[in-house]
Amino acid sequence: MSRTAFLKFEMLYKVEFTCAIRGHHVYKTTWTPVLNEKLKCKKDNREEALSHDKHSVGVFKVDETLVGHIPIEISRIIDYFMQENEKNFISAMVVGPRKREIGLVVPATFSAYTNDVRVADILSKEIMKIKIKYSHFELKYEEDKNKLRKKPCLDFF
Repeated sequence: MSRTAFLKFEMLYKVEFTCAIRGHHVYKTTWTPVLNEKLKCKKDNREEALSHDKHSVGVFKVDETLVGHIPIEISRIIDYFMQENEKNFISAMVVGPRKREIGLVVPATFSAYTNDVRVADILSKEIMKIKIKYSHFELKYEEDKNKLRKKPCLDFF
């Protein structure tokens, strides 16, 4: 008997940026970040999270363990991005060791995927606006790297 794994392959637009996963000081007892670890992002509907940020987006391990949150400076646009289409999704990959900022944070590269070029363009422009508006906020975004072209994507969740 042969064993096969189902992989979902799609051509999607990808917008990539680097910033911190916030709140590690709260979740450090349940999660130790590992370099290149893949995580997923989704709306955090817990009352506690929504009381701090009505657009709260949590960062979760594959087993659904909450390990942090997307920074409040960009949570609004990320929340709207995910609400735009149920197929839109965001993944994160740990790119460095935890560090002290406002509490403990973990540097990560976030990848937003969509099949709509208009939505990808809006997200790209909004990230650039936030990068300019919040100079204190460590956000890395390279427009040249994020030219909007459909790219192959293997869904790993």
